[in-house]
Amino acid sequence: MLTIAVDAMGGDNAPACVIEGTVQALQESGNRFAVILIGQSEKVEPLLAGYNLSGLNLRFMHAPEVVTMDDIPAVAVKAKQESSLVRGLRLCKAKEADAFVSAGNTGAQM
Repeated sequence: MLTIAVDAMGGDNAPACVIEGTVQALQESGNRFAVILIGQSEKVEPLLAGYNLSGLNLRFMHAPEVVTMDDIPAVAVKAKQESSLVRGLRLCKAKEADAFVSAGNTGAQM
């Protein structure tokens, strides 16, 4: 099964809209893929509690740091090793995820 790592903290309206879109995509796809949602637990878990996640191929991974749009990409990736963005990329490198999606800092992703 395809596994997609998703940066819950990336984007202007994160994490709420990222979580909403992730849950909707899993539901509408008939659960044909799995998602590892990565972000700050204190912000993500209360939002996840508002959804019926029963039967969805969704797991959450805590990441205490966030790479912001104002961060200098090369500096942020080195300094924020525990960020949702870096953890997502590491999941792909370790072959624990097949793809990584983030609406966050594009330069840092590169």
